Amino acid sequence: MSKNKENKTTKDSEAIGVDTFVICVPLITDIIYFGKEVKAACDKRCEKAWGINQRSKKQLSEDEDDYVYLTDFELDDAPMNPGTYEGADGKPFKPDKHNKWCVRECERCKLLDVGEEIRLKDFTKPIYNIPSAHI
Repeated sequence: MSKNKENKTTKDSEAIGVDTFVICVPLITDIIYFGKEVKAACDKRCEKAWGINQRSKKQLSEDEDDYVYLTDFELDDAPMNPGTYEGADGKPFKPDKHNKWCVRECERCKLLDVGEEIRLKDFTKPIYNIPSAHI
């Protein structure tokens, strides 16, 4: 296993710093996730939501985990149907509530404990998968 993989602290890029968080009026939905009451929150930018496995990224080194997601400015709008589903749920057509696709597939959605501060990823800036290697 590479040293970068051993030191990887999080799959999410939330540790990158305050600059990378978006300030918006988020969409918030109360849900039960694996038996626990949580909140799903997102920036309501469904037109830019590709899905965590579909969003384009740029490889930064030979380590397969060392990449940066392309910013919203570098990508066209995402397709209405990116071809991924969670159960019977696909990407929603308008941001009025979250579904299973949002919670499990959307790169813009974050699960929060009740009372946790809402800090969403800001895809107008580079988001590194291994932030500590690029700060």
